Amino acid sequence: MMQYAAVMYLLWTTGCSIWYLTIISPNLDNDLFWPDFAATGAQTFLIDLFARPLGTTLELYGSAIPKTYGTASTGNEMKTTYPRALALAELTTVKDAIESFQTLDSAYTFNLVTQYCWVDFDRRWEVAHTLVRQRRCNAKFTANGAVYFEGILRNVDWGVWAATYEASFMFSVGNAVKASPGGAAWLAALPDAAKSVASEVAYWTTKGITSYKLAWSNDIQIGMLESVAIFNIFDQTQYLTTSNIPFVQRGPFWTTYYDVAVFSADLVAAAMLNGSYVRSAANFYGNMNKTLESLISLYPFTPNSIVIHEVLGPFQSIDLYLEAPPASLVKAVLAFDATISAALQTDEVLAARFTAIPSATLDPVPRGWLSHHLTYFGGIPFCALVPGAPFVQASFSFADSCTMPGPIQQGAATCDLCVSLATCCNLYVDQVSDAVLAMGLPQADTKDVFDDVTALGVEIVQFAMVASTSAPLLLRQPLLGGEWAFFGYAALYDWVYGLREVVSFHGDVSTVVLMSERVETLPLALSGHEIPRSTCLYLWYLAIVTTVMLAVVAAALVALTILRPQNAPITHLLHFNRIVGPVWVGRPFLLGRGLTAIIALSSAPIGFKATNGFGVFHAAPKSVLASLLTASESTWISFVISDVLLVATGHYTKWYAPLGSLLAGLATFCVNLASPVAATATLNRSCARNNVDVQLTCTRGTVQIGFPQRAALMLVIQLVSLLFAFLIVRFFLDRRIRPPPPYDVPYIIPASVLAFSEAPSDIWTMHPVLAVLSGYVHVRNYIFDIKQWMVFRSGFVEPVVIDSPHIKFVEIPTH
Repeated sequence: MMQYAAVMYLLWTTGCSIWYLTIISPNLDNDLFWPDFAATGAQTFLIDLFARPLGTTLELYGSAIPKTYGTASTGNEMKTTYPRALALAELTTVKDAIESFQTLDSAYTFNLVTQYCWVDFDRRWEVAHTLVRQRRCNAKFTANGAVYFEGILRNVDWGVWAATYEASFMFSVGNAVKASPGGAAWLAALPDAAKSVASEVAYWTTKGITSYKLAWSNDIQIGMLESVAIFNIFDQTQYLTTSNIPFVQRGPFWTTYYDVAVFSADLVAAAMLNGSYVRSAANFYGNMNKTLESLISLYPFTPNSIVIHEVLGPFQSIDLYLEAPPASLVKAVLAFDATISAALQTDEVLAARFTAIPSATLDPVPRGWLSHHLTYFGGIPFCALVPGAPFVQASFSFADSCTMPGPIQQGAATCDLCVSLATCCNLYVDQVSDAVLAMGLPQADTKDVFDDVTALGVEIVQFAMVASTSAPLLLRQPLLGGEWAFFGYAALYDWVYGLREVVSFHGDVSTVVLMSERVETLPLALSGHEIPRSTCLYLWYLAIVTTVMLAVVAAALVALTILRPQNAPITHLLHFNRIVGPVWVGRPFLLGRGLTAIIALSSAPIGFKATNGFGVFHAAPKSVLASLLTASESTWISFVISDVLLVATGHYTKWYAPLGSLLAGLATFCVNLASPVAATATLNRSCARNNVDVQLTCTRGTVQIGFPQRAALMLVIQLVSLLFAFLIVRFFLDRRIRPPPPYDVPYIIPASVLAFSEAPSDIWTMHPVLAVLSGYVHVRNYIFDIKQWMVFRSGFVEPVVIDSPHIKFVEIPTH
């Protein structure tokens, strides 16, 4: 009976060892130990999740995204508006500016796009191009450090800057300052004035400067490399790229130049005008009836230049600033998306209706703009070269090259305002209405959104001219005004997701805050090198090797037990793993196998599901039996510890080691059952800037998939359990445990065999089962010692001839 029980135990433990491989296989797929982290699945979804407008928090679990994942065409998209949103609207504090100056190439100083208002923070010397703009500076821009020369000149490498700009700067600005009361002293104090970031922030603050906001411009595409830091169980950081937009100088496509240039261009203009920009200077260029507008040979040489000049203001004196979406709008859009996602994930019929809605590009036009008596020039305040057309033209966008006119377009519209696509629109709206009615969406409270957007004054405009009289017109349509609200809310949704931009254009005649056209995205090429697979493969093969070795030895023992049942040491087989592990596999391999279990127990069991056109992360805990097996596999570490301590614990090992491992396995199982680890995500963007607005290198946030603290707890449990078990055996069961009799074994027997079985007297006569457990393979007259990798041969006793007079033979009588 015991024989069959021993065989069944060997088969059971081998089966569990093989099953364990299937349990840990997902965890050992990558060095993050993130189960099933496929490139077109979980990896793409994670990038999409961080690319959303998330505010300050991120719910990793349950946040669904409407997108088809897991196909060959699945990929990520990058929004080229994103680096501009960061550089021009978010990273605009005084501290952000001063830190960015630390990496500024001083020769690039006057290539930053901004129109200056004053020389110094005390506003003693005015430098605005026009008097009206100077008044606008006083009314709106006093707190913006980007409109003062002093802010940046205090922070440049003066030697490099002086070699590039000093002569031209002194001619256009510095000489007039130097000739003014206090000007020479102010100039003398500028070189290397900034001592530290903290002291410089304090100085700016005392002058009333609270921000540093550059102008919106399309002279360059700001480069950006952004990533998410993922931490595994070893606290190793792997960076996953979420955005990789190259820096591009647009050269001839820099069309906002007509509205606002860079000061390096102004330096050239000052030489051409032979005057100073300081308005109080005797040689101020404005006193000579000269304008910067005249130098660009634009106004009044085209009809559209006349319209823009008359209704917005003179060129080269228009301030462009990127506006960020109001917090109320971001909150409303996220709430709307959450409602839609929840409904579509729980209703397959509704999801099918939603999926059936086609994309549509329509041509809505405000009703009041339509007239046969108007010539339309578009809604682009910097494209003065665009010829007029009899149809309403598009609004502005970053990529405008100002060449050919194009009709206004939008991704969604109500049909009575569509000029030529009404039939398509009717079909589109009918399908959308069916889906919305079936969804039963709650009526969202949009009052805060309406108030904030209205206060900002977001609109679309059209520059036009009366054909008969050439009278310039500025046609305006508030984004949320009247029947246009449908289009307005659709555009606001795009704005939040970075598919549109809102830019305020401040001219000497009027100010317009414009919603851009939709901006095309760029594909993000995923890199396979970002998810390494080296450590995981090593551990995976190590787990396979240990399983194979244990299975092979177990198979041999089963065969020997069945074929040689007489006097087989059956009870020793119950200690199979403790004896065979160190002997046949080795302690390093056993530690590695135990480590795989620690990894699985200390890494979040997170799964990814893609159904009904949605992707979502969800908790994917192991089954109770799988968790119990994984916890027991972690006790290989305690096996190794007790095996190493055999020289000190001696005969107590047979009793305390199994008890300690049992306690460790149960404690590990209970801890992970009661308090399973869950992946966490945090948003803590940090950016390094090159030349302020040339290149951003950012970390968007972090994801914790593995938890070193939990791994440390698992190891502590192993140690404490062994110690506790030893104390119990040593002090409470000591009297019942008899130490084995002393023995002198003339050959090498593993300590684990001596601890858990009786010492055999002869390797040539020991039972084959015990021989295999001890690391010996006995075949006829040969014994192979797996531990020493040696072969011993048994032979006949050779006769010995003794010939010596000193030896006396004595006959011993027998009884």
